[in-house]
Amino acid sequence: MGISGEALFPVITLVLGTVLKGLFDWLSDNRAERRRREERQEQRADTRQLKHLEFQQTALLELQDVITRLGRLVGAAHYQDIKNLRETGRWHGAHLTEEVNLGLLTEQQSFNKLRVRIRDREVRELAKLFSVAGTTSTQAGDEAAAKAAMLEMAHHFETLNERIGELLRNLAQDEETLLKDGA
Repeated sequence: MGISGEALFPVITLVLGTVLKGLFDWLSDNRAERRRREERQEQRADTRQLKHLEFQQTALLELQDVITRLGRLVGAAHYQDIKNLRETGRWHGAHLTEEVNLGLLTEQQSFNKLRVRIRDREVRELAKLFSVAGTTSTQAGDEAAAKAAMLEMAHHFETLNERIGELLRNLAQDEETLLKDGA
């Protein structure tokens, strides 16, 4: 009284087919979920990289503006010292105007904040040289030393500005490449 092979075969194939279908669906779903997870991770990585590029770009642009203003203020302080020398015969005899004094303080603070945010070591080093030359100019003991420091500051300004421009172009290219690859 057993079940005949002819009756059992369709039942076995039905059960086996259902089990295999479930197994293949599970494997397919796992692969699809893994792909979606990898895509989300890539998107997050691209987003982080874009934010970093934008942060560096903003910091470099702000630094470029600050060094321009700081250079002008150091030049104004130098001019006031020259003017005082011509009028009184003494170097550093007069105090800086409130506008120049406060401007130097404010711009130096902004400069220091931005300089440490820049990733590029060369920019940080050039910025430091620029700052030291500017400080040396405002604290020089005589006109010749101040003039030499001003010329050195101008040289560092030019070199720093060129390096910032190069980095900005590279960042723009990196951003373009990232956006193109992400599309």
